[in-house]
Amino acid sequence: LHAFVGVGFVVGSFLVQPFLPQEQDDATTVCPGFNDNSTKNEEFQHTIIGNIPSINWPYIIIGVWHFLTAFGMITLGISRIEMPRYSSEYSGEKSSKFTNVKFWKTLFVMIYFYYFFSCGLEGFFMSMTYTYGLCGPLQMPPTEAGWLNSLYYGAFVFGRLLGIVISRYLEPATIIFASLSGCVTSALVLSILAGSSKIGLYLGTFVLGFSLAFLFASGI
Repeated sequence: LHAFVGVGFVVGSFLVQPFLPQEQDDATTVCPGFNDNSTKNEEFQHTIIGNIPSINWPYIIIGVWHFLTAFGMITLGISRIEMPRYSSEYSGEKSSKFTNVKFWKTLFVMIYFYYFFSCGLEGFFMSMTYTYGLCGPLQMPPTEAGWLNSLYYGAFVFGRLLGIVISRYLEPATIIFASLSGCVTSALVLSILAGSSKIGLYLGTFVLGFSLAFLFASGI
């Protein structure tokens, strides 16, 4: 299930590609200070497809897909089809085991911050890759900046799928340590190369997406 979250990200990144502006000059109205000769109040004109601006189409398609998914969930709820159960209900004695762990409150706080930072980085970075590529030092064309999202999400899905196999052979602590090492390595690559090299930016983005993919499931 965690892997298929990434699959949706990948599909979405490819879905939006055909509707993005194709020329570098189209970014002048998006990035402040991108072109000193451009007019600040200049209004960007999107391509029109079916009397609708092209950039609106990805949102329309995804919105329709969400509507169909919601309709399917409502149908399942009305039909009263029971989901398969793979374990028996926990008794009250078993459910209270966690509170018997010494320093369980401290452990709970540490787990909270673990997911706060790991999932926070996962969401924040993926939302900023396109903007950095488009408006950062490399000033990439919209299509090339869009490939950063596809690369990040592709590495994320690959990591999630690979994690299913790796988790059978390695302890969660080992996987988390390796993932965090990958995150630090990618941060160094991005800090040193991302501002001057497209290859460095793509490489760091791939490594970070791959490394982050293991943290959520391993923590559980």
